[in-house]
Amino acid sequence: RDRFLEYVTKSAAKNNDLKICSLNDIFNENLKLRYTKIEENISWSCDHGIKRWGSGCECTGLNQEWKAYFRNALNVVAKRIDDVFFNNSRLYFYDPINALKDYINVKLKNITAEEFLEKNSKGYDIKALSLMEAQYFKHQSFTSCGFFFDEISRIEPINNIKASLKAIDIINKSFDKNLVGYLLKGLENIKDSRGKKATDIVLDLLD
Repeated sequence: RDRFLEYVTKSAAKNNDLKICSLNDIFNENLKLRYTKIEENISWSCDHGIKRWGSGCECTGLNQEWKAYFRNALNVVAKRIDDVFFNNSRLYFYDPINALKDYINVKLKNITAEEFLEKNSKGYDIKALSLMEAQYFKHQSFTSCGFFFDEISRIEPINNIKASLKAIDIINKSFDKNLVGYLLKGLENIKDSRGKKATDIVLDLLD
């Protein structure tokens, strides 16, 4: 795929008088074009839609049932983290949702944490930042590549697990919750092709 894209953009397009452009270019050049249709549940990298990220598809050779268990486990943890967020965020923020949207500017280093709190919070409190950090890592735990490949013991799913554990650790320390059990419970039915349990992967990361 990458070689085909290189061929199209560097050779074929030029030789066939085709213009390489972005969607933004198209909208700028066609002022009447105001709407477009988004095809749901499709993927650029697999002909089977989004099955590869859920139940597995014909492209994959190994049993892919683990992906549904994996996503559900992360969903359960995410729900608990969201519960802590919505039960506590109004204590610290004028508008928690707007603050959450603005927090990406801290991660992008557009503003400092102090500037973020001055703009969005009712006062400096480490728990306010903890809520935001937990949300950040919670979202990271659903990184697409963590569900793309065949094995949960690959680095991509492990990175998703690490992100979930990071979010869990932040909530545990700042709000005295113990959420790791929810992750372990959700992963207890998953093994890789060599028989290693997903729960053992988590326990290895916790050591």
